[in-house]
Amino acid sequence: MLERKIVNFIHIPRTGGSSFKYAMKKGCYDHGYFNDSNINLEKYTVVLNGHGQKLVGNSIFFIRDPAERFASSFWGRYNQGKPLYHGIWMPEERESFELFKTPNQLAEAIGSKKAKFAMNSIQHVNAGLSDWLVNKDYLLGELNSVFFVGRTSHLSEDFEILKKKLDIGDNYKLPDDFKKRNKIASCDKRLSSKAINNLKEWYKEDYELIKIIKDYFKFNI
Repeated sequence: MLERKIVNFIHIPRTGGSSFKYAMKKGCYDHGYFNDSNINLEKYTVVLNGHGQKLVGNSIFFIRDPAERFASSFWGRYNQGKPLYHGIWMPEERESFELFKTPNQLAEAIGSKKAKFAMNSIQHVNAGLSDWLVNKDYLLGELNSVFFVGRTSHLSEDFEILKKKLDIGDNYKLPDDFKKRNKIASCDKRLSSKAINNLKEWYKEDYELIKIIKDYFKFNI
């Protein structure tokens, strides 16, 4: 019997990870063997890690423009993880959302003491890509062993490419409803030029890491 290769899924929040996990679990549960967070396919075992797993060899992960991920993270915590999850606010988050009602308000205020407090207090907003990709030197050393990098902005088409790499069938499908995708409806994610420029400076290291990935794989996000 051919031994399955281990592939680790690195779950960077607000990049489509919940949709990917749903598709893998649903496809495997309906048509194969499903045990905990290990998806046992014919050739691979895909390990569906939580948010704490850093990049390791033979990994799958998705990337998203940091400003877009910021806005999605803001609303994700503003709604306390709903519709898919439910995580009540920490006291610092409650204070932050009393100060700032939209991601644009917060991003435009970066530089102020109150905004810095909120940026460092709201879950996922306060996390940079280095929490998963470590730093530029580490990322450069791991890229040649990465199994697949997808783009949140091209999630559906990139998932189809990934399915071919994993050699799985059409029963593996991304969810088509908001709850299973953990997608937030009817939230204003618009960001002004000032807000975007502030975010580019705040998430400067994230943009540098993404540039390395884009240059290596020759794609846009």
